[in-house]
Formats: sequence, structure tokens, C-alpha cells
Amino acid sequence: MDRALGLVISTALLGACGAPPAPPPPSDPPPARAVRSAPTQLIEVPHPPLGGLDPKVAALFERQRARLGAVIQKPGATAAQVSEHFGQLGQHYQAYNYLEAAAACYHNALSFTPSEFRWWYYLGLVRQRQGQADESTLCLENALALRPNHIPALLALGETHMKRGQPRAAQPYFKRARARDRSSAAAYYGLGRIALADQSYAEAVELLEESARLAPNASAVQYALGMAYRGTGNLEQAAEHLRQGGEVPPPVPDPLRDQLDALQLGAMQHMTRGTRAVQAGDVQSAAIEFQQAVAAAPNDPWARINLGAALAQIGDPDGAQKQFATALELDPGSAKAHFNLGLLSAQRGDDQAALAHYRRALELDPRDEEAQYALGNALRRHRHFDQAAIHFARAAELAPENAAAHIGAAMSLVQLQRCEAAQVALEQAYEQRTDHLDLAQALARLLSCCESGRDPQRALELARRAYRGTSSFDAAEAVAMAYAAGGDYKAAARWQEAALAAAEKASLIELAVDAGQALDRYRSGRPCRAPWRTNASPTPTRPLPVVVDEQEGAGG
Repeated sequence: MDRALGLVISTALLGACGAPPAPPPPSDPPPARAVRSAPTQLIEVPHPPLGGLDPKVAALFERQRARLGAVIQKPGATAAQVSEHFGQLGQHYQAYNYLEAAAACYHNALSFTPSEFRWWYYLGLVRQRQGQADESTLCLENALALRPNHIPALLALGETHMKRGQPRAAQPYFKRARARDRSSAAAYYGLGRIALADQSYAEAVELLEESARLAPNASAVQYALGMAYRGTGNLEQAAEHLRQGGEVPPPVPDPLRDQLDALQLGAMQHMTRGTRAVQAGDVQSAAIEFQQAVAAAPNDPWARINLGAALAQIGDPDGAQKQFATALELDPGSAKAHFNLGLLSAQRGDDQAALAHYRRALELDPRDEEAQYALGNALRRHRHFDQAAIHFARAAELAPENAAAHIGAAMSLVQLQRCEAAQVALEQAYEQRTDHLDLAQALARLLSCCESGRDPQRALELARRAYRGTSSFDAAEAVAMAYAAGGDYKAAARWQEAALAAAEKASLIELAVDAGQALDRYRSGRPCRAPWRTNASPTPTRPLPVVVDEQEGAGG
């Protein structure tokens, strides 16, 4: 429910401030470690049009632009003065999620004072929000060259590396943050996830328990902790923490981000409060805040999109539909409104309407990885596997960390009788994210079932690794497939029996029927030739612990 998702920023260049003079040589002392690739050329700022804004916000922007224009025209203005006014305008734009305009302002500010920590840090956050990992990394590294012990920058850079599937690169930043602040739940959370990726489960439990103690409401920590306990074999503790799991990360105190929040007026204050309530798992309070945002700015389509999303989550799909439809009336070019209407239509069983909304969302914003994935999934359900594979692959390209997108593409290719292409694609994805156990078990299925490239021994290694890290139904089935591919049907049946028992215990009837059919196949000495069930989803089966004595199940 991030307001910045899909935000369409005006590209009209408003020259209200005139053309600034060329940056004079910086007067600041050099930093302890030189920054890299500092801007040397000014760029035009894509100022947002003021017409549709809250009058108070429009007046605020006008004042900031006028101040910048005045200092530019002032004889003898120093580099620091011009930089400060560009930076301040960038702060205002960033506070209201005009990210490209903010980035241009920070770029220009840095061309005057390349040793100003604030502008590097803010620009790094903007590029992080925009998904520009390389630029975000460069900016945050430059910020840390100027202030090596700034904890929020250390954590932000660590998270950037984690999202890129680079836990080894992230580790030193989390360690430095923890060394500076032993009460940083986010630092322990980062280190705990790295230990989890390394399958150092006892260490992961210790680190994540400390993070959970410091941030008891961070549901993302609970989920990671549950996975760590699974790895240790403590399934009772694992189940308890997984039940509390979610997507709320530990808080990161950050005075510089607080300064941005303090610039917000009217509806934007309620939008920020609503977003924070969502992050804390309090969707009811979020809906109230978003309702107040709509009351303060009834013509703001993003306020209505956020309200609609909150209403959908609290069980009011009709109210959500009304808000999304109004958002489209206010902004017919809103990709996010179409995307959310697609989700609602799919939930109501109207797949044709869902497909139409997803396609329109992608016409408006082809880089929306959520819409690419949703369209791929809808097309897969309708057995349009060739088109589904294209959209899954595009989603994976836009968000390489999205394992389900990689798996969805492989599933679609298998249905097109292109097992070799599916295996190559998953091999490449797994090579980049060897810590991702869902990719491991998916690749194991292909290595067990596809004629080309069949490798039962490697399949078993990958499947067992996935099982040791998750104890999940999907991983247990993958182990059974690998044993059967290698001809050990007794071991395959033992593992499949455990998976079947877990599905029956959870009253997942359809899953149990499919699992029983696979068990009959192994008992009759036949391997599995289909990596996935026909109705399988690219996202893993919900947490469903399967208990197998690995020594007993190791062979016939």
C-alpha cells in the first residue's frame, strides 16, 4: 500500500526558477574518503504541476521554488547557498513522493557541494524507492564515505544488498550498525536472515530472538524466526512464530526521515500515518487515516487507492471497488487503480475483467512487476502458457528477488513442453539466489522429472537442502520425486506418505488427493514425470510442516 507504487510524475519541465549558474568549485573540506561519481552537470527538474494539488501544498511548493530562484539570481551566492536551496526543494518533493523531481534537485545540490552527506543519503533513499539498486548503492556508499557510522545509511545499504540477493555484501553493513547500536532490532534482523541463508540455524535463532525482543511487533522477524526454528528441527516453536509472521519489518529510528515527515501537510500527514499503521499490521486504523486523507483531499487519486486497498483488506470489497473506480475517474492514467481493480475482479471470480485491468495497468506502466506477475498468473490459470511465460519472465527481470515469478515462468515453459528452457531459466535464477530454498526445491523437481538434464543425485541434494530449511510440504514432495527419479521407490514412498499425512491433518482435501495419487505411483514403482500438479501455484503451499525421519527415509 505504498503510495509511491506506480506514481505517475509529470515530465513537464517548469522553468520557474530559471537556469542556475554553473556550479562553482566546492568550498567544503574534502571528506575522509572521497565520494565517487559526484555530479558535475546540472539537470532540469521535472517540477510537478501545481493545479491538482492541495492549495496548502501548492503554496508550499511555490514558496520553495521562489526561494531557489531568488538565491540563483542573487549576486555572489555561494555554492553552499545554492546547494541548500536545491536540497530543501528536493526534501519537499520527496516528502510528497515526487521522486524524480526530488532526485533531480539532490543531483543539482550535489553538483555544488559533493561532500554534503544529507543529499547523498536522501538521493540514495529515493533511488531505493524507485528500484534503482545500482544508483542507490552508489549514493549510500558515498553518504557513508562522509559519515561512516550513520546507522540508518548502514541499514539501508545492507537492505539494498539483501534485495539484490547479495547477503555476503550486506553482512558488513549490518555488523557495523550492530556495533554502533546494540539496540538496533533491524541490524539483528539483517544478520539473522544472513545466518538463515547460510543454514546456520542455531545462530539465526539467536540473532532473530534478539531482534524479536527489541521489536516485538515486527511480524517479518517472527516469520524469519519461524523458518530458523524449522531449520533446527524445533517444529513446535517454528509453527508458533510462523503463525505470528507477516511483512512488518523492525523500525529504524531516523531523524532525517523524520524531517521529511515534518514537511507534510493536510492529507499527506494522514497518508503517512495510514501507511505506518499498515506496516504495523493495524489495517483498521489505516483505513481511518486514509478516510481522513480522502476527506482532506477528495480529488487525490492516491488517497482513494490507499483507502480502497485498506477497505479490501478489512473485508469491504464493495467500498474498495467504489474508491478504485473514483480514483480512475480522477486519473484515467492510474496504473495502480487498474491493478487493484484487477485483484478485486480476480477475487470475485471475474477473470475476464481481471485480465483487462491487468493489461491496462501494464499499458500505463510496463515496469509494474506486481501487475506483470498477476497477469502471468491469470493467463496461466486460463492455460495461455505462452503469454504467461512472457509476463512471469518480465516480472522476474524487474524483481529478481521474486522467486514465484521465476517458478511461474518455469511452470509455464513445462506446460509448453519446453523443459530444457525451464531448467536453464531456473538454474540461472538459483545461481543468483542460492539462499532461496523455494528456488532450490523447484529446480529439484525439474532435475527429477524432465527427460533432458535429469540428475536425480543433484535433485536429491537440492530437495533435502530445501527440506532442512523449511520442513515444508513442497520440499518433502520434491525429496520424494528425487528418490523416485533415482529408482529408490521405498524412500520415495516414505517421504510421500509423510507429505500426505500433513495434508490430511490440515484438511487440505484436494492437496491430499494429489499426494495420494503420487504415493500410489511410487508404490507401484513408477517415477513422477510432471514437476508440478496441474493446479499448482507458483507460490509455495502455505506453511505446512512435514515430519520425516531423514535417516530412516534415506533409502530403501
